[in-house]
Amino acid sequence: MDKQSINHKKLLFKIVGIFNANNITNNPDIEIYYTLLNRDADTCHFILHGMTTYPVKIKTAYAESQSSNQAEGYVTKINRVKDEVLFIHDGDGWRKKSYIWALYEIGNAIGKGNVFNLLQFEDWLKIKLREKEDR
Repeated sequence: MDKQSINHKKLLFKIVGIFNANNITNNPDIEIYYTLLNRDADTCHFILHGMTTYPVKIKTAYAESQSSNQAEGYVTKINRVKDEVLFIHDGDGWRKKSYIWALYEIGNAIGKGNVFNLLQFEDWLKIKLREKEDR
């Protein structure tokens, strides 16, 4: 497995850790749970169930360094997603000018409130869980 794939796998594990820290598991018998996707037509990596009235897909992306050149591919992939989608990114490469442009374009495609780094995603998740609890 190449370094990019290893780092992306680590990102997936970090997101699972965020879910677990917030009492969200992959157990479909619980109201709020996640599904880790192996193959998805939209190239998404998770589906979050029970948080809203419909499942939400989650696309993740890791950019290791500023020498990486995959930014345009992420924009293309996110534009193909037909469902509600959250985009979670990690890695130092997201500071590169072309990646900042890609985040802007992704935000335009899916809504700026649906684009997160890991800390922002964890904050969003906690807020949504509190809102759901208050209903």
